Amino acid sequence: MNRKLDQNQLSKMEFNKKKKKYFQNLERIVKGLANWKRILILESLEKEKELTTETICEKLNIQYKTATDHLRRLVQGGLVWKKKRERNVFYLLTTRGKKFLKFLKNLKLKF
Repeated sequence: MNRKLDQNQLSKMEFNKKKKKYFQNLERIVKGLANWKRILILESLEKEKELTTETICEKLNIQYKTATDHLRRLVQGGLVWKKKRERNVFYLLTTRGKKFLKFLKNLKLKF
């Protein structure tokens, strides 16, 4: 039995799609912040304008693969920008990243 959806049902479906997308984006941001090493990366990027993957590895004493996995999550969450220049990959803190880092610092002060 084929039933046509009325306008109300269509608008509810559209609303649910938007709501789902909103929460999926929020999930990416939270995953970006869900590890202490990622937060250290954000703090390092706050202190310096941009850093390469290698510099981040040296500063935090972590393996290259570990750093790239963390950076990938930060980029997916929109907290960090990835910029390629010749053979190097540079990372910069986004406006969203700065805001969340400030939020985290405020939380830290309260504990």
